[in-house]
Amino acid sequence: MTVNIAMLNCFLTVNALTSSNKHSDSDLSLPLSQHATHTDFVCHVDKLMSNDLSLLHCNIRSLYKNMDKLDEIVAPCSKPPDIIALSETRIKETLTIATLPGYNFINENSQTQAEGVGAYIKNNLKYLQRRNLQFKMYGCDTIWLEILGKR
Repeated sequence: MTVNIAMLNCFLTVNALTSSNKHSDSDLSLPLSQHATHTDFVCHVDKLMSNDLSLLHCNIRSLYKNMDKLDEIVAPCSKPPDIIALSETRIKETLTIATLPGYNFINENSQTQAEGVGAYIKNNLKYLQRRNLQFKMYGCDTIWLEILGKR
């Protein structure tokens, strides 16, 4: 079975969204390190997310501080990403996990102030979290998922 996967990488900052994309279609690509307006970014996400399986990776730099910005990217999309992978979540065990409607959330807590990874996975996806593939080493957090299909 062939699955078309779209992936978009974004970096959230206080003032701008910086995106890079390695998608081969020239009409869909934003140049590396181009600052995009919110509208441009959402339109770009909508074009990419028309594939069978879509993934948005975001260096969130604290999920709690930037959850509203993530929601601003996802909410207006006509087809939100199937999986939203997050790095630098900075989630501590004692904090409440932020929810995103229509998604399940999994994470590996931060061991330092700048670590932690998480993923929002659409409710309609069947998946297994593959803990047997995870490894822990200082400065490197991982989450492994096996996508089984759609519900």
